[in-house]
Amino acid sequence: MINKEEMIKLLCKSYPGFRDRMVSRASDWMSEDGSILYIILIGSLSALVLERFTEGNYDNSDELFVSVEVLLENGDAQVRDIIATGFLENMQNQTELPGKYWAPLLGRHATEFCRGMDEFHGVKTEGLRCYNA
Repeated sequence: MINKEEMIKLLCKSYPGFRDRMVSRASDWMSEDGSILYIILIGSLSALVLERFTEGNYDNSDELFVSVEVLLENGDAQVRDIIATGFLENMQNQTELPGKYWAPLLGRHATEFCRGMDEFHGVKTEGLRCYNA
């Protein structure tokens, strides 16, 4: 199972610029006692992705979304929760970029999570693919 530290390494490798964003915003995700607030850290990744996508920059997006899928499939329970709530929910809950511009990049596990959140909230994320079982 992939743990939190391995998750960060994988995301930094798959999405250039995330490491720089982490460093520049460390005061947002690191508490005074040095503990890491992973949900906020991964939320900064979704913000970076949205900024780039809004500018039309989809560089390395395939690699990132493959990594998200790997983390949902092979991460430990904490990693799966962090990716689902810190990344996917942030993508769904933002209002700057319609789902049709990012949802088609999601893999099976991420799509299933987003569909579940849509059902829970009674909304529909535009652009979610259908997977046949």
